[in-house]
Amino acid sequence: MASFIASQRGGEKLLYAGYIYSKHRTKDDKISWRCERFPKPNFCRGRAESVKGNVIETQEHNHQPCPQKCEAAKIASRIKETASTSTETVRAVVTACLTGASDEAIANMPKIASLQRCVKRVRDRRPAPEMEDLDLDLLEHFITEEQAPTFSRRIFRDRTNPLEVSNDIVFRSLFRFRRHVFTALLDELCEDFEHTAPQNCALLPAQQLGAALTVLGGNTFQSHAAAGLQVSQPTVSRCLERVVDAIIKKMNLFVKWPSENEARHISQRFFQTTGIPNIIGAIDGTHCRIQAPVDREYEYVNRKQFHSINCMVIAIPNLIAIGFSAKYPGRSHDSRIFKDSVIYEDFVHRRKKGVLLGDSAYGAERFLLKPILRPASDAERRYTEAIAYPVEVKFKSRSCVADLTETFKCYRTISSIEISAFFYSTVLPEAPFPEPSFSRKGILWLFPSLRSITALSLPGIGDLHRPSSPDQ
Repeated sequence: MASFIASQRGGEKLLYAGYIYSKHRTKDDKISWRCERFPKPNFCRGRAESVKGNVIETQEHNHQPCPQKCEAAKIASRIKETASTSTETVRAVVTACLTGASDEAIANMPKIASLQRCVKRVRDRRPAPEMEDLDLDLLEHFITEEQAPTFSRRIFRDRTNPLEVSNDIVFRSLFRFRRHVFTALLDELCEDFEHTAPQNCALLPAQQLGAALTVLGGNTFQSHAAAGLQVSQPTVSRCLERVVDAIIKKMNLFVKWPSENEARHISQRFFQTTGIPNIIGAIDGTHCRIQAPVDREYEYVNRKQFHSINCMVIAIPNLIAIGFSAKYPGRSHDSRIFKDSVIYEDFVHRRKKGVLLGDSAYGAERFLLKPILRPASDAERRYTEAIAYPVEVKFKSRSCVADLTETFKCYRTISSIEISAFFYSTVLPEAPFPEPSFSRKGILWLFPSLRSITALSLPGIGDLHRPSSPDQ
C-alpha cells in the first residue's frame, strides 16, 4: 500500500513496500521517484513511477526494505500536521501521535525533545489569526451612565516616606528608632544631605535617612532595603553615603569629653554605686569583626582567631560614650590602644581630671583603677569588690557596645557587601534609658568611624578621640 507524506521542504515523499522515495521529476500525470538513499554513499538506484496514486516499481534497490523507518516517517509527518491544527500542549501532541506505535518505529524516531521543538517551529510559522470586528453597539451599552460600574477613588500616597508609617512598632522595627528620635535625628542632619539643586523625583531627607537606617539596622542587602522603600539599589547606596558623611561631620559635637558640671554629676553616679570618688568613666575594648584584608592580614587576627578592629570605648553610667577609638587592628592590645590615644596623654599631662575604671587588661595608673586579680589583704579585697561589683559598672563601656550591636546588626558583622558603603561609616544607637543624657534629646550618639577600610595597609583606620576643642 503506497502512502504519501510531506517532506521537510514542503515537497512530497512516497512510502512503498518498506522503502522511502523522494520526488525526482514530474511529466504530465506521471511522477518519477528515486530512493531516498540515492545521494548517499550507498547510491541506491531504486526507482518507482506513480500515475494517479498507482505505483509501479521500475528498478530494484541494492538494500533491504525497512518498514520501521517508514512507520517512523509517517509518525513524524502526523506530528507536524497535528501541530499545525491542534491547540493542545506540545507534550500532548507528541504523546498522542506516538500512541500505538511499535517499539521498532519509536527506536527510529528522533528524541522526544527534538519532536517537541519541531512542534514549536511548526506553530511559530502559523499566521496570526485575523482580528474580529468589535461590536460597537455592545460596547456603548456597557459604558452608558446607567450601566457603568462605580469604582472607589484611588488614593495616591508616597509609600516610601518613613514619616507616613502609622504603626509605631513597625516604625521602630524598620528604622531602629522611635518616631520622636527619628525626627530629632532628621532635624540635626537633614541640612547636610538634602538636595539643594532641583531634581526630578529627588528623595526627601526623611527618605534618605530611612534608607540608610534600614540597611544599618537590619544588616540586610541594599537591594532588599531598596525593594521595601520602592527605590533602586544604587539610590540606597548613595543615601547611605550621604547620611554617613553627615554623621561624621557632627561627630565631635556629641562624642566629647564632659564639662566640669557634667563630670561632677557623673562622679556622683559612680560614687553611689562603687563608693569610689572622682570616677569619670569606664573603659573597655571590643572587637568589630571585618572581612580579611589583603594587606597585612595577620595584624587583624585577634586572640579569638577572627579578623577584627579593636575599638576602645569610654562610657558613663547611662551608656553615653565620651571617648572612642577605632584606630588599631584586632591584634593590638587594649592597653596599647589606650596609651597611644590622645586621652591618655591628656591624663598624663593633667589636662583631664578624674579617674577611669578598667579591667585587668589595662595597666594601673594614677588616673586608672583596675581590679587586683589575687588580693592579698582585706583592704585589697574590698578595693577589688568595689571596682568589679556590680557588674554593670565594671562593664559600662561593654554594655554600651552591646546595646549598639543589638540596635544596629550591621555593626556586629560587616560582610563584603557593606564594606564599600558602610565601612567608612558611623553607627547611631538610641539611648536605652529614659532619663535625659548629656547629648541632645536623649539620643546616644556613638560614632565608631571606620574610614578607609580598603586602605588597610595604613597604620590606622580612624581616631575618634582627637580633641576638637581645648576643653577635650
